[in-house]
Amino acid sequence: VSLRAAGYCQATLRNWFNEPEGWMRSRIARHQAIRDDIFAVLSSADGFTARLPEGGSYLFPTIPEVDLDIVSLSKALRLQAAVSVTPGVEFGPRFTRSFRINFSQDHDAAVAAIWRIVEIVERYRRRPGAIRKAGAA
Repeated sequence: VSLRAAGYCQATLRNWFNEPEGWMRSRIARHQAIRDDIFAVLSSADGFTARLPEGGSYLFPTIPEVDLDIVSLSKALRLQAAVSVTPGVEFGPRFTRSFRINFSQDHDAAVAAIWRIVEIVERYRRRPGAIRKAGAA
């Protein structure tokens, strides 16, 4: 709990109270469109599950089993798909097949990033009966 808002917050709030009529409704609608479109991509991808956030700017999907641990997959996403995600294990040890991604910015870039994530996950997907090298995770 804070007893007062910091000066920079007060300056921001002053601007918010003077936004053009309808600006916030428009921004919320654009934000929800990004959320809905990337959620649709994840929902249509084989083996992905996610819960639709109701107010945040993050998705926390669960992915199908892959031949990488979630930290290594997060690195692969950054290097191979130019997408930064937070490995789920940073939120608890049981989230070994999840990551968090922020979607609050550019609509087209967010949708394209989710498609690249799906592509990389598919590349590393664990195949039933596949022969794996000894020691591979």
